[in-house]
Amino acid sequence: MIPGGVRVVKVAVIGSGLAGLTSAYLLSTTVDDTRTRFEVHLFEKDSVELRVDVPMRSFQGGYYPFLLALYTHLGVAFRTANFSYSFSNLHPTSSTDNSLSLQPWFLYNGRSALGGISVPSRRRARAPIQSQMNYCVVMLQFLSITLPFLFLFALSALLYLFNFIRLAILSCPIFYSKDSTETFGDWALRTTPRGPLTRWTKADIAWLEFIRSIVRPLFSALCTAAEEDIYQHPAPEILEYIWRTHFTNHYVVTNGVRDAIARLVGPLEPQNIHLSSTITSICDDPRNPGTAKIIFEESSHSSEVPSTRSISGFDHIVFATQANSASRILGAYRSTLPPKSLRRRVVDAQMECLNTFKYVPNTVINHTDDRFIPSHPSDQRDLNLASAASPVSQYFPRSVKSNSSADLSCVPPSCTMATHIVYKSDTHRMGETHRSSWTGIYQTTNPIIPPHKSTILSIARLERAVLTPRSKLAQRSLMIEEYESLFHWSGCSVHLPILGIKFNVRDWPFFFSRKRRRRLGRLQGVGKLHAQNEDDTAQSRGRSEAVFGGGDDATTFSGIWFCGSYAHPGIPLLEACVTSALNVVENGIFRAEGVNGRIDWLP
Repeated sequence: MIPGGVRVVKVAVIGSGLAGLTSAYLLSTTVDDTRTRFEVHLFEKDSVELRVDVPMRSFQGGYYPFLLALYTHLGVAFRTANFSYSFSNLHPTSSTDNSLSLQPWFLYNGRSALGGISVPSRRRARAPIQSQMNYCVVMLQFLSITLPFLFLFALSALLYLFNFIRLAILSCPIFYSKDSTETFGDWALRTTPRGPLTRWTKADIAWLEFIRSIVRPLFSALCTAAEEDIYQHPAPEILEYIWRTHFTNHYVVTNGVRDAIARLVGPLEPQNIHLSSTITSICDDPRNPGTAKIIFEESSHSSEVPSTRSISGFDHIVFATQANSASRILGAYRSTLPPKSLRRRVVDAQMECLNTFKYVPNTVINHTDDRFIPSHPSDQRDLNLASAASPVSQYFPRSVKSNSSADLSCVPPSCTMATHIVYKSDTHRMGETHRSSWTGIYQTTNPIIPPHKSTILSIARLERAVLTPRSKLAQRSLMIEEYESLFHWSGCSVHLPILGIKFNVRDWPFFFSRKRRRRLGRLQGVGKLHAQNEDDTAQSRGRSEAVFGGGDDATTFSGIWFCGSYAHPGIPLLEACVTSALNVVENGIFRAEGVNGRIDWLP
């Protein structure tokens, strides 16, 4: 208590990503109770500001309603940026150096599919028509070169259009179960057209090629993961993303990510923002039963040796870090607990859940090496995707392996290399093919080979969560998403062999849903919300009894909460950071403390 009878609730937020900043902002600004005040401490191990947003922070309207609502509430300016794409195959041009060649084969002009597609420059007919040429020769060249090319391009465009429409239909939620753990690779095989007609027309081969050459690179770039990770990704999450983003706009923040960060950090007390602070341990606070003490090392520019500090009295600890980082910190906390105590069993269950989530290393390089975009200006797009088309050994010659430190920034060729044109000079002439006439700044995510050393501006290394069938099941221990349906029925199965699809009408409530309802999983805030977080299934109830049953009272220690891109159903993206933070604060901490929040900007 502080003078005036106001109760102070002390909360530690570990991590200053979007999830951590959103949690801290909500705790500091949305409490609708004059008798309670939240004292929020933000811990971040780093203190470096980046000049260029890494990675590129773009979001799409249909899949990011809470992020858009938060930015609108904060006054963060964002603009429409309906990106165009180029799809290229990456070929080495030499076996003795790291030279490469991008060969575009598909050009998408953006505008939410309204821009159509274009013919790559290398596939256009280049008949040398001259004024002296005979009319018959010109017609012969047209009939033998140009006309067949136009026919083949039109045919391939129709095939891709057919498969695009088919994918759009199959992504409708009535054709799959939201709770399914079927992988995307298995789903692609299961939905391959069957029958004599499809085999005769090669529609089955065209479908699998469409998945391999278009859908897989797109989601490899979106999830910044390798091809095998996309094929092992649960299919419902990918299909839901496709369904919810049909004909919606892409957005980017106008003034960069730092503008959003400044607005989120604004309400926090400056003395409670702990930068360059690495948490080494968490333990119970002996002077304040039911609270926790955080021990951390704080670095400073004035001293090479970090100083050890501790802050006591935390009622709640919000882990807004990666799952693997949270597990490491909990491991230090676990070592301070009695072997057979309830709290140790709870922490064991939380660590087991967190260790289920898979992370893959990512590299983002800002550079000026124009080899990473198509050479012809008419083939260049906002986002230029490139997939390896040759054996791995050709991309990493011996001379490059042993001579360039930047090679440590490369990823396996099974990833899709995505290069975003951040800035391009206006000095080049339209249609000019000589690279020396213009310059640009590019951001390449997951480079398969490194840019030239002299062109590198900055290198950032990070890890991204990738959903797997196993981690999808673990998500239910952190957050559960339910749908309130407009209709109720027992359901029946419908099979359409011509389209090669089968669906259950019992899954239609997901399609005809009025709204989503989110609640906390059973491992959230165990020290504060034990009774609330029991799952409904018999298996979960049995496991809850094994973890929580017997021993100490579950309400006698500080609440531990988890939020982040991994802690929300769906693809781990920025939207999950906001929704998981909202869920923890609104349905967790506020409810545990018996206060109401005035979050009136929700979509």
